[in-house]
Amino acid sequence: YGAHLFGAAGYKNSNGNQIKADELPYPSAVNASKGNWVIYGESAVMVRLLANNAAIAGFTIRNICGRALGMGATGCVAENLVIDFCYGGPVILNPESRNCRLSNARMTRGSIKAYDKTRNFGNTPGGVQTACIVKGSGHIVEGCIIAYCYGEGLSADKASTNLTIRYNICHTNS
Repeated sequence: YGAHLFGAAGYKNSNGNQIKADELPYPSAVNASKGNWVIYGESAVMVRLLANNAAIAGFTIRNICGRALGMGATGCVAENLVIDFCYGGPVILNPESRNCRLSNARMTRGSIKAYDKTRNFGNTPGGVQTACIVKGSGHIVEGCIIAYCYGEGLSADKASTNLTIRYNICHTNS
């Protein structure tokens, strides 16, 4: 999945029609098979930290037909990441997660599903997702750059508690 798919021949929207030059394909099984996508779906996650105290550092996660990173355990650490071009929002810290740290991550071109005119609009404004959704408790999100994404840049979920969100830069998100 990536920018090379704008208007690509043979890729369909959710109505089964050929996408236009200014459109990206819908995350369907047919499109995924054609493009050999590992995952597909607005909430499918490429890298999941589900074990307590799991850590990743220095990863580049790019061209994802879903989300890039999900953290769903206690004490997980993700740092020094580059996340670029995701159909859904790039990062989610799940409600069951506790005391995780996300630091020095550069998130760009998130919720690119804005270019899929037949996307599921659900209950989100404009049918796009927040770039970094922080749920759960005790997390630290710091030193991240969130830019050129659709939807909100960074969101502390209303049910989350004891979060520290500091020293981040959010710009040119819509």
